[in-house]
Amino acid sequence: MMHATHTQKSELPRWRLVVTATFFCVCGVGLIGRLYVLQIIEHSDYLAAAERSSVVRHEVVPKRGEIFFNDKNGVLLPVAINKQIPSAYVVPREVQESGADGAQVAEKIATALSLDPADVLARVSIPGDPYEPLKKRLTEEEATSVEALGITGVHIQKTWDRSYPLGDIGAQTIGFLGFEGADRAGQYGVEGFYDAQLQGQRGIFSGALDGLGRLIPFGNKTVKPMDNGDDIVLTLDQNVMFSVRDMLKELNQKYRPMSVSALVMNPKTGAVIAMDSLPSFDPNTYADVKNPQLFLNPLVHIPFEPGSVMKPIAMAAGLDTGVVTPESTFNDDKGYTVVADRVIRNAENKVFGVVTMTDILKNSINTGIMYVQQKIGKELFLEYMEKFGFARTTGIDIAAEKQGSIANLYTNRDVNYATAAFGQGISVTPVQLLSAINAIANEGNIMKPHVIAATIHNDVETAFEPVVTGRAISADTANRLTAMMVTIVDDGQARGAKVLNYFIAGKTGTAQVPVPGGYADDRTIHTYVGFAPAFDPRFSIAIKLEAPSDIEFASQSVAPSFGKLAKFLLDYYQIPPER
Repeated sequence: MMHATHTQKSELPRWRLVVTATFFCVCGVGLIGRLYVLQIIEHSDYLAAAERSSVVRHEVVPKRGEIFFNDKNGVLLPVAINKQIPSAYVVPREVQESGADGAQVAEKIATALSLDPADVLARVSIPGDPYEPLKKRLTEEEATSVEALGITGVHIQKTWDRSYPLGDIGAQTIGFLGFEGADRAGQYGVEGFYDAQLQGQRGIFSGALDGLGRLIPFGNKTVKPMDNGDDIVLTLDQNVMFSVRDMLKELNQKYRPMSVSALVMNPKTGAVIAMDSLPSFDPNTYADVKNPQLFLNPLVHIPFEPGSVMKPIAMAAGLDTGVVTPESTFNDDKGYTVVADRVIRNAENKVFGVVTMTDILKNSINTGIMYVQQKIGKELFLEYMEKFGFARTTGIDIAAEKQGSIANLYTNRDVNYATAAFGQGISVTPVQLLSAINAIANEGNIMKPHVIAATIHNDVETAFEPVVTGRAISADTANRLTAMMVTIVDDGQARGAKVLNYFIAGKTGTAQVPVPGGYADDRTIHTYVGFAPAFDPRFSIAIKLEAPSDIEFASQSVAPSFGKLAKFLLDYYQIPPER
């Protein structure tokens, strides 16, 4: 018994020893595993966290470049600038602690800022509220009025923002500074197209901190200098822009159209001298715009069926291929042409008899221009439409340019070619159209349209060089066609565009508006395109009037406006009379 008892007592500690040893083994393995995870698997994560806690990083936002209109003497006018703009806010807690009457405070603020008193009172009355915005982008008069109130808890703060001094003039060309997520970004127009250049490069500084959060003088540092954005000088001439705006306002008031637009270019360089439309929007308050379609530039973004302003293009192809000359004749004995199963008539069902090619343009004869297209043939006609740039965008430096469509011609249907000759069944943008007309004015050369004249970076100016993108017709064809287009103004349907003692080349177009199933009976688009002086052009103009009221033809509406604007430009550039 004693031996057995002695054996039992001696075995108990050994069992405990095994359990204890096993416990410490398991703990050891777990500890080793955790150390392995920390030091091997998660090493990089912890290292990065340690570095983040011991490194300071700052970004420096550069100054955004500013945008300027130009003029013939190189005088610049700022149209998009950086400015400290006041806004008003209230600290309701401070108003309440001052003991002021909330209703009286709200009434005074509402009067000074043209706000709803009830809305202001609701903001002022929020218990203990540390901040409520009242109004952004105050005028200087509003800011002065608020400060003069001297109300405790009502404050004015100034922050850097984009300002557009001319308001809605040229807004659809300039664009605005908006947001992409939380970041500021140029949108539409020049602001959108040249956003990267205007933004510049952010500066970056990072350096190591010691245990007390102080920068280590000789620790690792990264320094990337800030680089301010480029200033951009536009080809748009401030004086021409103001004259164009006056013309648009006059047309808008007189004919109450859906929209009215004008484009002025230098046909020899492709430079845009003026570009404006109504209705427009104020980029200072772009966030208040209810219809985002107003952000689009109708001259660049909205294609339309151009009508008879396309007849010079079809005639150019006929002259260039040699199938007709200005003196070639055509017998319009019926006033209509049958193409496939479709009867296509002249405007107002007129019959002209035997006419020359010059007469076809001068009197805008549909049957005559269809005859020219048939003489050219479909394959060659399509080739010239492509040469003139109607199958592609122009490349103008305005964000998100759209192109028209000549898709109808790729169907190879005879009727589509016939109607395309007088601008129906195809679509173009005004900048595509005027770029094509510019080729006639510029001895057949197609110039890339552009709105940038130069960039300025660190006081160094870099000028834009004109770009020739192709040749549409020969110089001889261009010269002969120009002479034909002069007769349109001298003796034809565009007589309203005459300027005394000058040769003016031009063409009107009164186009039907396509609707599902056909064309609208109650809406038309009036267009005028032309250039002057005709045989040594300094400028070209396109005017487009969409759905005007109480006027039937472009010869009555936009042709006289072209003449007035052309007279202004001839005087402005001091071009001496030619005849």
